[in-house]
Amino acid sequence: MAITGKFGMAADKNSGNEAKSIDRLGLWIGLAKVALGTALVGSLGYYLPYKINLLNANNADDISSRNFVSTYIEYLEKDPSAQLALVNYFAYVLPAENDRKLWRYYKFVLENKEKRADEIQLKLYELQEGSLNPLAREKIALQFELNRIRRETRAIVPLGDSSLCTRSILREDMVSDYRKLWPLLEIEERFSDTINQAVMLIKSNKSRYQDIIKSSRKSGASTDPKMPWYVLGIVHYLDSNVDFDRFLPVSGMEELSEDWDVRATQFLESRDWNKWVDWTLTDIMFRLEQLNGNGYRNKGRCSPYIWSYTNHYKTGTYVANGVFEPQTRFPRAGVAVLLKEMLDQKLVKLKIDLE
Repeated sequence: MAITGKFGMAADKNSGNEAKSIDRLGLWIGLAKVALGTALVGSLGYYLPYKINLLNANNADDISSRNFVSTYIEYLEKDPSAQLALVNYFAYVLPAENDRKLWRYYKFVLENKEKRADEIQLKLYELQEGSLNPLAREKIALQFELNRIRRETRAIVPLGDSSLCTRSILREDMVSDYRKLWPLLEIEERFSDTINQAVMLIKSNKSRYQDIIKSSRKSGASTDPKMPWYVLGIVHYLDSNVDFDRFLPVSGMEELSEDWDVRATQFLESRDWNKWVDWTLTDIMFRLEQLNGNGYRNKGRCSPYIWSYTNHYKTGTYVANGVFEPQTRFPRAGVAVLLKEMLDQKLVKLKIDLE
């Protein structure tokens, strides 16, 4: 028999009250969440801008204008026209002349890279129209080149105090660095006399260097080696400050001469420099940086062997094998400085291959 009466009515009433209590509890919890969320968002809305402004104020003196601008560049990569407009603007309004020069150069490269990228994109479209198997290889090669151009364009954005030289030791990347930095090269005036003395010292041994290069002619060759005399002179200066009592480094040969001139010939032959035909600006810088080693690039630095006494190098050098001193300066003028001084004095003729 069903239970009714007083106890049945009470049970129904209690059940209804419990449901209402649960509903009220849910409502209070919801209101509490809204209130807490509002307070939290309000606090963050007040605190975060305050904290950001405070941090910006504290760090304003330590952050260069290039760092700020590079942030915009990241967001504009998908819009080359807007990116170019921004670059063009900062190429003329930044307060520091060196910053403006960097952005003007970036504008120049960006325009040329984008032009080439557009040409490749058009060519790819034409090839896709054909959809012929023999064209597949060319299509892949062009796509690869297009991607490389895009990467190079992004890689040269000036980024504050970061190194202007890539860590890559691939020839094409190193040459790209030389072409980027040579137009921006500025010689430190306080070293002018030292640089001139070094050039005169190298020049005074011109005929001797020429004779050494001629004697390194490959057996059976009908013409003399194409290596310029001043390249050997620059190596001699950088290695020992033109000291004929110290031999140039030779590897891979068992019998080494005790005569300096003959040892220098062995040096050229050990590196096959007597066989090279092309000795352009970038060829010389590449071969001489390779001669000195990749230690600086491994550290993300521009090599002082190339850029010492210029605006592209401040401090940091190897004082012994594998021993790097970040606050010590390289003791001599770099390859770029010596070449520029020789060109300015019209002592040499050199192909400047910046394209």
